[in-house]
This record gives sequence, C-alpha cells and structure tokens, in this order.
Amino acid sequence: MNFKLCVSEKMPDWDELPVAKLLFFPNSDDINKNIFAQARILYLSGHGLVCRIWSFETAPGAFSRLKLALQAPEGELLLSFSYPVGAEALLCGKPMETPVHRFFEGEDLQGEYWGVEFFLSHKALAGCFGSVSAQIGRDFILKGNIFSENFSKARLFPEKYGDFIAVNY
Repeated sequence: MNFKLCVSEKMPDWDELPVAKLLFFPNSDDINKNIFAQARILYLSGHGLVCRIWSFETAPGAFSRLKLALQAPEGELLLSFSYPVGAEALLCGKPMETPVHRFFEGEDLQGEYWGVEFFLSHKALAGCFGSVSAQIGRDFILKGNIFSENFSKARLFPEKYGDFIAVNY
C-alpha cells in the first residue's frame, strides 16, 4: 500500500491532512483482524516527521500495537506503540531513543478508539537514514508501512511495504 507523505513548512490542523486507511493486520486469524485503523503523516520541512495513528478497539489487548516501519538504503526504522504506556524504537534491529509521543483515546460515531501522535526529529531521521533524510519531501520515496498488530515482539514485514510518496501540502 502506498501512503501520501504530506510536506509542509508549518503544522496544519490534523483534520486537514489526508487519512490513510490501514490495510495490513499481520495476525489475520486473530479476533482483531477487522479492526479499523488509520493514520495521517506529515514531514515538516527541516524539522522532522509528525504522525498520528489510531485504531478503533473497544478494549486494546496487552499486546495491541500501532507501528510505523520505514526503510531507506541506509537502514530500517521500526516504531511500535502500545496503549497506554509502551513505546519502542529500533534502528536496524537495535534499540534507539523513542520519539516524543503522546497517547490519546476517545469515541466518535465509528466507536471507541485509542492512538498515538509522535514526532521524529530531522536529527533523528538523519541518524537513521544519513544523507537520504535531506531528500525527504523532494523526489525521494521512502519505503515502509503503517500497521496495527496484536503481537508483542518487534516484527517487520518488508514484503508488505509500499511507498511513502511526498506531496506538497
């Protein structure tokens, strides 16, 4: 699946950004296989990556995770968040500092949900992807996926990666 990576000089209202419906649920025979989850992602030029992922789960299980995986020639980054307190960041399989994040929860006409908003600084991106990070928002396309999973261990699914295509906001 491909995702639009909006690029902007300033932070717009979340509701103005396109929504990506998440279509990849690794534990397909799990009871949660039909959970509705979505995301919004934005690159703030020169500042970093801002992302909001949320999942409609009435009562998230102990292993419920929202994840972002990004891949560039220089390495692979996996961010994993579990409600209400857990966060893990791995660069090429090794732990790194977790990005600034906050959990949220609520309810709307579609049901109860929980989610996470996080910021990954340009400096952290450069640490992950080297000089490639300077090309984000231009013609460079990151590979990766955003997904919901009910599994505690860090797992990557490169065969399910799509493109994060930069679009000017």
